[in-house]
Amino acid sequence: MHRDSIALIMCVLFCFLFYNVSECFYFSLSITFFMMHKVRTIQLEVRIYLFFCCCCCCCCCFFTFHSIFLLLLLPSPSMPASSATMSLADFQREIDGLAPGRYTLERTIGAGSYGVVIRAVDRQDGNSLVAIKRVNKEIFDEVILAKRILREIKLLAHFDDENIIGLKNVLTPQNEDHFEHFYIIMNIMETDLRQVLRSGQQLTEAHIQFFLYQALRALHIIHSAGVIHRDITPANILVNTNCDLKICDFGLAKEESDQGEYMTDYVTMRWYRAPELVMEDKKYSTQIDVWGLGCILGELLGSRPLFQGKDRVNQLDKIVDIIGTPSEADIDAVGSAAAQKYIKKKGMRPPPDWRARYPNASPAALDLLARMLVFNPNKRITVLEAMRHPFLADLHDTADDHIHYKLFAFNENEHKNIKDVKRAIYVESIRFHQQGPAGGEVVSSAVTAAPSVACSVSPAQPSPQPSNPSSPQPTAATANNNNNSNNNQPLSVTARGDGRSAQQTIEKDVPENENDKNFDR
Repeated sequence: MHRDSIALIMCVLFCFLFYNVSECFYFSLSITFFMMHKVRTIQLEVRIYLFFCCCCCCCCCFFTFHSIFLLLLLPSPSMPASSATMSLADFQREIDGLAPGRYTLERTIGAGSYGVVIRAVDRQDGNSLVAIKRVNKEIFDEVILAKRILREIKLLAHFDDENIIGLKNVLTPQNEDHFEHFYIIMNIMETDLRQVLRSGQQLTEAHIQFFLYQALRALHIIHSAGVIHRDITPANILVNTNCDLKICDFGLAKEESDQGEYMTDYVTMRWYRAPELVMEDKKYSTQIDVWGLGCILGELLGSRPLFQGKDRVNQLDKIVDIIGTPSEADIDAVGSAAAQKYIKKKGMRPPPDWRARYPNASPAALDLLARMLVFNPNKRITVLEAMRHPFLADLHDTADDHIHYKLFAFNENEHKNIKDVKRAIYVESIRFHQQGPAGGEVVSSAVTAAPSVACSVSPAQPSPQPSNPSSPQPTAATANNNNNSNNNQPLSVTARGDGRSAQQTIEKDVPENENDKNFDR
C-alpha cells in the first residue's frame, strides 16, 4: 500500500478514535454521576451504546497502530522496496544466480528511484573493478523510462572506444516471462569533471588540452554514427587521476535524423544548452554537443560555469550578455519567432572580451572557445575542426579523423508499450552475449589509441613519459601563457573514493519548471 494512502487512513482512524474516546469519557462520567446519586438502574440503551463505543475504540486503536507500523516499515518513494530492503548479501546471492562466482560485490556507491549501483570485482577479467547497476522493475512503470535504459544499453554496446564508457555485460533472468530486474555491468572511473571543478584544484592548460581532446574525440565517434548525445555536462564526463577520460550517460541520446520529439523529454542541464535549444528550435544537430563542450571548456578555464541561467528566458539573457548580440541574420536563423523577437527587443550587447574574462589562458585556447560558443549553429566550429585547432595541435593525431562507426538505428517506433521495450532489452542482452561490444563496427581503415599524456597522481614523482613515442604530450610551449602551467604537475583529484559508473543514480528526467517563463510573456 502506498505511504500516502496509509497516512490518510491513519488520519481518519485517529479522528474516529478521538470521537469514540470522547463519547466513552462522557458516558463514564454520566454513570459515575448516577452511581453517586444512588441511581441503581441504568437504562439498557446507555449500556449498549457504551459497549459499542468501547468496541469502536479497540478497533480504531488496532488499525491505527497497525497503520503506523506499516508506515514506519515502508521505504520512502525515493528508494523502492525492491532495492531498499535488500542487503549487499542479498544482491550477491541474486547476481550469483545469474553469473555464478564471477562478481564479488564490495559496496554500494549510488542509489536512486529505480535502482542501485554497486562497486564490484570481476573475477573472470583479471580481478578488474567494475560498476554494476541493478535496474529495478519500477523502470517499467513508464515507457519513456524503459526506453531510456534500452537506448543506453544499445548505444553502449554499439560503441567500443576508450573515450566512451564501456558496456562489459548485461545480466537478465533466463526466463523472459519473469523479467523484472536486470544488471548492467560497466567500466568504473574514479571521478567526473564536476567533482574535479568543485575541488578547487589548479588545472594547467596541458590538463585542459588533454581533457578537451579526449572529449572531442569521443564526440567525433558518437557523431559519426549519426547520434547526438544531448547531455554533455561535467557530470557526464568521467575521468581518472591519470587523466583518462570517458563520456557516459546515453539515456538522452537521439538519432540526428530524428527531430520529432523536441521538448517532449528533458534535453541536457540548462546551463549547457545551446541557444537553439533555449530558443525552442524544433530542429537541431550535433552542434548542440559542441556548444555544451564549449561551456565546459570555459568552466575549465575559469573554474565556474559560464551561463548560470535561472529559467529559460534568463538563460538566453546570460548567453547574449556574454557572447554579445548576434546579427539579425543569425537571430532569424535560430529558434522560435517569439524567442527571436525577444532578443531583438533586448538591445545591443557588445562582443565578448575573452581575454579579460580568462587572463591566464593562451590566445589559442580563447580562439577555440570563441569558435565553440558561436550563436548560429551553422557557423559554430565542428568537432572535427576543433580537433584540428592549433590549441590541440600537439595532441591531434590524423588517424583519429578517420574513425567512423556504422550509423546507429534506434528503431524506437517499434516499441510502443512496456512489453515491447522489455522484450527489446532482453533480446539486446542475448545479442550482446553472442556478439560482444562494438556491434556498430568501426568502418575506418585507420584506428589508433587515444594519445597519452604525462599525468600522475603522485605529487612527489615526476610524470612518466608515454610508452608510445608517437603519442603527443603537453609541452611548455603549449601552455606558456598559463601562469600555473607546469608540464610535470600531477592531477590530484579529490575523488569520491568509491568510483564513478556511467550513471550513479537512476532518476527521472528533470523537466523544465512548469512556471518557467516564456519568451512571449
